[in-house]
Amino acid sequence: MLTHNQKIAFTSILIEMANADQCIHISECSVLQHILSLLAVDAETFKIAKEVSLPIALEVMNNASDDAKILLAKHLVEVIDADQQVHPAEIKLLNEIAQRLNLHLLF
Repeated sequence: MLTHNQKIAFTSILIEMANADQCIHISECSVLQHILSLLAVDAETFKIAKEVSLPIALEVMNNASDDAKILLAKHLVEVIDADQQVHPAEIKLLNEIAQRLNLHLLF
């Protein structure tokens, strides 16, 4: 479903969301690891993804299928919900991502 570059971008965006409130909770790490496991993201892909800027990751994901974009949005919400505290920076980032990917989300 995702190309290698899209998998890197997807991972980069998830990492950005986990860091959005400047505090990565253990539950966010756990959810992130679960998602990356589902996507079969290996250590090398993760390492590369940590170095990719958000604008580049969004550009790559903008060319992904609608299904991939929706999956990304679903997983971003899972990361936000992981620590049971919704921070305004997380909602701001989610809305920015949705806008850049032409996803119509109501948050």
